[in-house]
Amino acid sequence: MKKIKRSKSRVKLRKVEDWRQLKPQCTLKASGGPYYKQNGSKTYLAYSGICKVREVKENGLLCSDNYNGTVFIYMGPTKPGVVGILEAHKLKEIIHE
Repeated sequence: MKKIKRSKSRVKLRKVEDWRQLKPQCTLKASGGPYYKQNGSKTYLAYSGICKVREVKENGLLCSDNYNGTVFIYMGPTKPGVVGILEAHKLKEIIHE
């Protein structure tokens, strides 16, 4: 009996140009974001990983994650925060082919 080869689904990552145009249920890969800087090294304080958009807010995205529940992806301007420096996340949209 011959084995049937299954086609692998391909995943592409596309850089998000305008995060305000994202729709609910879009799958994203988030990295970067707010950080704390000490002795020249950065310690990131925010979420990074794969999540689905639930809602677009004024200065970021409300997303759901399989492990952490609800997460907020900050997309506002860079400015000093209470603990560290607030900096926008880097986003890539995951496209399944």
